[in-house]
Amino acid sequence: MPVVSQHGELPLSLDVDHKKLGIEPKVLKPSHALTTRRSSRLVRQKFAEIRDRYNELRLIMAGGFAVSFSRYNEGADVPL
Repeated sequence: MPVVSQHGELPLSLDVDHKKLGIEPKVLKPSHALTTRRSSRLVRQKFAEIRDRYNELRLIMAGGFAVSFSRYNEGADVPL
């Protein structure tokens, strides 16, 4: 089943050691989390503390791998 967005289908695959992950992907377990973290800056700037808040979607896939997507107020992140 392809990943579909408002812009149409998005191919999602990864080649690791010549093994392709994500060909005909099957989601085994999706999980959602809202995360809020606070951290202090090493060098003081306008704010002494940074609030990191994001929604995360983690998809555990058949084949023994997982994909995480993080959506921040300022943008999105897809860590590799």
